[in-house]
Amino acid sequence: MKKILRISGTVSLVLCMMVFTLFPALAHGAEFRAGDQPKLDSSETVRNDLYIAGGTVNSLGKVVGDLTAAGGNLLVSGGVSEDINIAGGTVII
Repeated sequence: MKKILRISGTVSLVLCMMVFTLFPALAHGAEFRAGDQPKLDSSETVRNDLYIAGGTVNSLGKVVGDLTAAGGNLLVSGGVSEDINIAGGTVII
């Protein structure tokens, strides 16, 4: 009986860890943008984490949170209050 309880406790712990690891954006709020040319205009302010991906990505506005971006060509010229995580072929910050 103890072995069954230990296994179910471990499974519950693993499931909780997966939920908190896989869905942090749901807990903190986030904005997602994707497409061929996704853009954050210079007049825009995102007050959450921003996830943006596409062929040509432009982040010209302000991000009050983390910026995560991926694409072929990336331009980040707006402010970011927290971390920047980017990956791309041509990156200009």
